Amino acid sequence: MERVIRWLARQIWWAMLWFIRRPRIKALKRWSVARLPESRREKAWNNMEGQERFARRYGVKFLEVVLTLFFLWIAFVLIYAWVVTWATSGSLEAIRSRRPG
Repeated sequence: MERVIRWLARQIWWAMLWFIRRPRIKALKRWSVARLPESRREKAWNNMEGQERFARRYGVKFLEVVLTLFFLWIAFVLIYAWVVTWATSGSLEAIRSRRPG
């Protein structure tokens, strides 16, 4: 399962990078900095670069953690639904009645 999650995280990461490298997105980044007052532009650009460095360093790892939690949650919900279905259909009563005591 770990290999599947790693592969899926890399595919999602590739798609995100592809989207961010589109010319319109680059223009939007430049526009968002250009609309600020002159005194704040350099700091805003540096902050944006710092966020991008952080994302490049930890992005895939973060996606792997999120996808792992997502799949664990899906498994928990499916198991819970399965147990509730068994309990409502009476299948668990047969197990209880066979127990000694």
